[in-house]
Amino acid sequence: MFKTLRSVTAILLSLILLAIPTQPASATVPEGFTYSEFYALPLGKELEALQEANQQRLFLADAVEVITVSRAEFLGEFSEARIEMLLSEDLARLREYTITKRGENLTEEVGMIEGQYYVALPAPGDVKSIKNYDAALKRLKKTGTAWMLVDDNSFGIATPELEQDILFNSISDPAQIGAALVDKAWFSELTKSVSPTNSNLVDYKFKVTVAAGNNLFTHIDQTTTFNSEGELISQVMKLDILGITSTTTSTFKITTVDKIEVPDTFDMVSLAAFKKASHQISAEKLLSTKVKALTSKATALAKSTKKTLTSKHLVDGAKALKYTVTSIKNGVRLSAKYLGVEGRMCLVATKGKVVATACS
Repeated sequence: MFKTLRSVTAILLSLILLAIPTQPASATVPEGFTYSEFYALPLGKELEALQEANQQRLFLADAVEVITVSRAEFLGEFSEARIEMLLSEDLARLREYTITKRGENLTEEVGMIEGQYYVALPAPGDVKSIKNYDAALKRLKKTGTAWMLVDDNSFGIATPELEQDILFNSISDPAQIGAALVDKAWFSELTKSVSPTNSNLVDYKFKVTVAAGNNLFTHIDQTTTFNSEGELISQVMKLDILGITSTTTSTFKITTVDKIEVPDTFDMVSLAAFKKASHQISAEKLLSTKVKALTSKATALAKSTKKTLTSKHLVDGAKALKYTVTSIKNGVRLSAKYLGVEGRMCLVATKGKVVATACS
């Protein structure tokens, strides 16, 4: 199910690259071990062996739960968020919460069903390429829908990487973040001790310093915790910069696929269908002038012959106007395309009048 994985430590480096601030330091190169030297130490080899064993354990798992909590504090104030991920091969769910003194609020939920992402249905202004937002939902009988299945890549809808193999590669394989960043990291001595919060757990602790350029360095303390069976329980990264303390804690647990609750597909609109319906409506609008002209022409022809309007008047009117039409029961069909999607309007003689409707 998963690709081959290496070292869980690389989550630290990838987070540095993306989000961690820097602090001034001496121009002197920090003392310590390179990434390769660190893992060549006796305890480094032991930690790496544990990581490899856990990679195999995750490889065999049907589903995995990963919870990450990030908290920053400054002058008595704090900012905190929690991301809960449940991942399997074909199903996934991510929920993000913001946490305040008043409690927590769900701010985002996305997921994956049978390998395809779903997101909360965007507001009309957020999907600019869908020009007929409400009309398209109504046509699809999806008015009031809460979710959208992202089954069309052409719209550039942003989704997180929720595949298990991508997630664990991104947090564990240095090759995923680039050798250049690994080369800028210095590792301290690695220590091993019984966890102060649970005597059945073992903590592996070390510090990392990463050069950020212009004589600036980032300093991080990391603790990786395993249980007595050698199973990875959590990772904690701590920073203290200019009075701002930041802690990011990730916990890992194997679970079952039935724990991954996803929305009912009945409450979900397909982006591909949404796009097609909107483009069809745009194509139908392109036919509005022809519909009016043909209706007027057929009505005039029927009036000139003093007969009830029939499909023949519609056919003759189309010929007179040099419109290309397709004959259908009791009328004709006009068609046009918008961005490659065909829209059709059917004009039918009904009780002496022309009735025009969108049709398939």
